[in-house]
Amino acid sequence: MIETVEKWAKEKGMEAVHGPLGFTDLDYEGMLIEGFEEPGTMATIYNYPYYPEHLVLGECYQDLYGVVPLSEKQVDLYIKQYFGFIRPDYISIILDSNDSIAAFGISMPSLSKALQKSKGRLFPFGFIHLLKAIKKNNLIDMYLIGVRPDLQGKGVNSIIINELYQIFVKNNVTIAETNPELETNFKVQSQWKHFEHRQHKRRRCYIRQISAPQ
Repeated sequence: MIETVEKWAKEKGMEAVHGPLGFTDLDYEGMLIEGFEEPGTMATIYNYPYYPEHLVLGECYQDLYGVVPLSEKQVDLYIKQYFGFIRPDYISIILDSNDSIAAFGISMPSLSKALQKSKGRLFPFGFIHLLKAIKKNNLIDMYLIGVRPDLQGKGVNSIIINELYQIFVKNNVTIAETNPELETNFKVQSQWKHFEHRQHKRRRCYIRQISAPQ
């Protein structure tokens, strides 16, 4: 499969292939290389330990991905993909003095164990496990936290975390899964030092250099 992709890329004059990546940062991306025994989340994909062995492991890693503006169609797609499962009381929004959005935090009860119990099927009874997980769950998935660029580094993120913490306490949540983070995103990682935490998964995107046809 990789050889087929390389052949196609060479024909297009490309010098490298990079992945696994989605079209945007909101898509599935990154190959799991650590934490295979841990439950996943709906925002990630699972792969077996032997998968990375098929890639060129010695190549230098570059930035995992870039951020691109979303089209209106993409916005609608992600709203339908995620917000159908999200409870409004698990969303925190911070407004500035002009009532403009300053920051937001989106989380939801974990559906990972419920999906395991339902074996990935909604019917005939799989949806019951999902409904129970959404209603009562001590495990939460933290999906998105965003702070407006002009307010970053000014403590707004702490406000969001505190707001979410109050929501979690109110709903008897004891464990939170943060989902994928860039290893170089020191700002987001530094905030976890204030909590009891452990890193139990690691993912990689790979770059494989190829020679364009002469």
